[in-house]
Amino acid sequence: MRNEFALDIVETAYTLGTDDRTWLQGLAARFGKLNPHPAGAMAVIYEYLPPPFRATTIEHAHTEAVSTERMLEAFFDLESFAAQHPSHSSRLHANTVCETASEFIEQEAGRGALEALYSRKLHALGVYDAFNVQGTTLSGRALCLIAPTRTPAAVPAATRAVWQRVAVHLGAALRLRTALADLPQDKVLGEATAVFDARTGRCAHATGAAREGPLLAKLRDAVRQVDRARSKSVRHDAPAALELWQGLIAGHYSLVDLFDSDGRRHVVVRANEPKVREDRRLTRREAQATLLAAAANDDTRGAYALGITRETYRTHLRRALRKLGVRDRRALIEIALRLQSPSEVDGGAPAP
Repeated sequence: MRNEFALDIVETAYTLGTDDRTWLQGLAARFGKLNPHPAGAMAVIYEYLPPPFRATTIEHAHTEAVSTERMLEAFFDLESFAAQHPSHSSRLHANTVCETASEFIEQEAGRGALEALYSRKLHALGVYDAFNVQGTTLSGRALCLIAPTRTPAAVPAATRAVWQRVAVHLGAALRLRTALADLPQDKVLGEATAVFDARTGRCAHATGAAREGPLLAKLRDAVRQVDRARSKSVRHDAPAALELWQGLIAGHYSLVDLFDSDGRRHVVVRANEPKVREDRRLTRREAQATLLAAAANDDTRGAYALGITRETYRTHLRRALRKLGVRDRRALIEIALRLQSPSEVDGGAPAP
């Protein structure tokens, strides 16, 4: 569970111009470097709304030691746990996750459950646990990266803090790819909020409010911060790099890479807030904070996901709790299901 690869994952997540399978293959290959194992890592997209959850796209970083066929056979055998514990599994796949399988399974099903489950297919592949990092769009889809381990393990606190932020970016990247899935490259560029030349930092295109000085200056600064995060001097200091590369920029936008036919890299700025159903009791930000809290995000991670301060996030959530008439976050889960918007495309215009 090595933190120096955190920026590799974020960079890969925010690269457009490839199909989902190629994209997932790249994520799986890079995630496998964290803790190299002969079984190879996996990247899985889940649909968790409407229930029951289901894996829709799976890529395995192939190794000579373990074939993809054997790894997938073992993976689908784990569905037996889901079938036996549907409420646990539904909650898992609707959440932002950074934990090992043993941490989750033994908490939900008791000691010995991991041994019983993994001994069926995975022990024969040398797999006794797995490190899982998962982000959710908050609208019914999740992207999970899975790295097998040779022994049962727990995630150290410092490592968890880094990869929880990576999980936020996985959810944001999946949300953006969902929104842009059917757009040709020229449309992706033409409909972007802004496009910057990665080499010069010059803004080549801007629309709406981004044409105005304050927002354009904020976006240009964000592009510089992300470039700094990716620099040789910073990128291997994962906490510092991820502090520079926020979940959303200016509270509304994601930055993604797009390469043209000549290999020139563009930094594309797109609106990418989580979609929520309209609720007359809540502002959009309050509804977003409610969904993030219900998806197992604490105040620090929720603020990071929205690109706002922790104090502002806590204010939105406190107001939401009061307006909804609930006293604690556990009561938010059922309410959050009514705020999720699985029928709509993720993304959308920024809140006013």
